[in-house]
Amino acid sequence: MSKIRHARHPQAPAPPQHALSRNNPHYGEPPPPAKGRRAFFWAFLAVQLVFLIWVVAGIASGSGMSDADALGTTTEVGLIVGIWLATDFILGAMYTVYRIAGRRPRG
Repeated sequence: MSKIRHARHPQAPAPPQHALSRNNPHYGEPPPPAKGRRAFFWAFLAVQLVFLIWVVAGIASGSGMSDADALGTTTEVGLIVGIWLATDFILGAMYTVYRIAGRRPRG
């Protein structure tokens, strides 16, 4: 059985070789270390954890008190949630700008 080889256009890039292919010049070498692209993700989760702890502490501070104190606790927790939402919006906008700035230009 014969294999037919197709001529490539002289300016066309060579097809990528599979990492496990023996024809790959880097066969057998360990893969390069992964880039630290999860830093923003972990920072975002840390911020969420801080706000969650703050909300739970705010709710726990108002247990077993009078109606006026309960109203103050409700207001406090509402403000914390509002700050939380504003912070998430700002972080999301920053991440969007970061992603757009890091893209490769087309063309």
